Amino acid sequence: MRKIILILLISTLLLSLPSCVPQGSHFGEEIEETEVADTSERTEDAATIVFSENRYIFTGEPSSISCEGSTIYIRKGGTYKLSGNLLDGSIVIDASDQRVKLILCGIEICGGELTPICVKNASEAIIETESGTENIIECNDPTRSPIISCAKLTLINNGSLTLNGLSLNENKS
Repeated sequence: MRKIILILLISTLLLSLPSCVPQGSHFGEEIEETEVADTSERTEDAATIVFSENRYIFTGEPSSISCEGSTIYIRKGGTYKLSGNLLDGSIVIDASDQRVKLILCGIEICGGELTPICVKNASEAIIETESGTENIIECNDPTRSPIISCAKLTLINNGSLTLNGLSLNENKS
């Protein structure tokens, strides 16, 4: 049952993808197949981004992220642990065809009018929920998806993830 829910979630994300790309944006011509996985390797040397009151604290290589307004850009491949609250903001992965892994460790992202997580350029993107955490990714614009990707996207659900009201929990079947 859990896999069926994940497949339905992925299908919903893919169907809403064309409406999620802002006018005038050219993220890519082709969307690669989205994949769902249920295991992962832990990386101890992950960079961390902690959000608080629309500010962030970053621990990691300084050139790997940048901030423009309320958007955080991840510019280099690697593993990033995200926690806290990002309101009216967005995380954009633009990592020059490198592999990027986001580990959600109790984060709430409300993109407002923005898409909360956008994978613009990467060879592969992995979004994992850490076990025992509750994570919420939502967008106030009903025509946008909470996550869009122009790269291969893998979702690993070890914790709890709510996307615009659809809830995925680690112990539900």
